[in-house]
Order: sequence, then structure tokens, then C-alpha cells
Amino acid sequence: MQQIHVEQTIARLAYDSSRVVFTHHALDQFSKRYAKTNRRSLQKPEVTARQLLYNAKPDTHMSEVGRVVRIIDNDFQKAYYLLNNGWRLVIVHEQAQDKYIVVTVERDLFLGRDKSYRGKRVHRKKR
Repeated sequence: MQQIHVEQTIARLAYDSSRVVFTHHALDQFSKRYAKTNRRSLQKPEVTARQLLYNAKPDTHMSEVGRVVRIIDNDFQKAYYLLNNGWRLVIVHEQAQDKYIVVTVERDLFLGRDKSYRGKRVHRKKR
């Protein structure tokens, strides 16, 4: 229940750029995925992404197994998941500066159906 409350708060903060930040990676991937899905490019990807975030709802369809797999895939970093019209926004909380960082905007491959996460493992650069 606490998780859903936080996700609703994040959506309400969508237009507060001092509290919600989009990474370059998130906007770049969103632009590519949007162009592939809609067969046209975005002129202002951050504006569109903020609109998606503002109207997003907590992702209650992802299974617990799916969430655990994603936590493991993301080096055990907790994330919040919000959905809007087939788009999932993945957000982490940076507690030191009290900012929410949108790390990626992806397609919800199951479009809200209750399925376990079966995504590809992301290959990360060694630190």
C-alpha cells in the first residue's frame, strides 16, 4: 500500500522539474521506442514523457516475481513503476537530494495484463 501512495505522489510531481528528473538515457530510449511504435518522431520527448507521467497510475499488474527479477537485474535498486496507455515509467528515488529520477520509459509488453516480467537482462557496463 505504501508503494502505491509513493507512486501517486510521483505522478503529481510530474511537472516539478526540481523534484522529477529524466535521465538522458530515459529520454533517448523513449524517443526511439515512441518512433518505432508510432512511426513518427517526437519533437519534445521530455514534454511528452512528463504528460505520460502526470496521467500515470501505479503498475499493479506486474507480479511480485516480476518485481523481484527487476530488482535483481537493477543491482538491487528499488524502483517505482507507473503505467499510462501502454507505457511504463521506471523511477528511482535519490534520497540525498529528495529527487525522483526517471531512468527509462518503456513499452508495457503485456499491456496491463497480469504477467511476470520476462524482459531481457540488461547488460550493464562494468564500473
